[in-house]
Amino acid sequence: MTDLRTEVRAALVSPPAENPAGEVTASFCFPPDFTGFQGHFPGNPVLPGIVQILMAEVTAGRGNDRLLAEVVRCKFLRPVSPGERVNVTATPAGGEKWTCYLTVGEERCALMTLIFAD
Repeated sequence: MTDLRTEVRAALVSPPAENPAGEVTASFCFPPDFTGFQGHFPGNPVLPGIVQILMAEVTAGRGNDRLLAEVVRCKFLRPVSPGERVNVTATPAGGEKWTCYLTVGEERCALMTLIFAD
């Protein structure tokens, strides 16, 4: 998993930035040769769900290594293709809980709630 996390961080277009309300945003873009697209799916590459969760983890963790304890809920709404810029917004939801959503343009790709270990 460490190598995949490294590749996810390498795909950052704009690193995690926190606004005064505590909301954190970041943007990612994965090239066609990204490891996650290999075999997922031949002829029609789609960004795997675990990569989308890692993007939310990196964003909510502000780019630092934080131990993800639980994915409370996760809903994937549309596939993400190579070269699409994915914007991630992570909003604190109390304690170590974060609500995260991923968008491509104005369209939501995923919605999830993450809990980090303290």
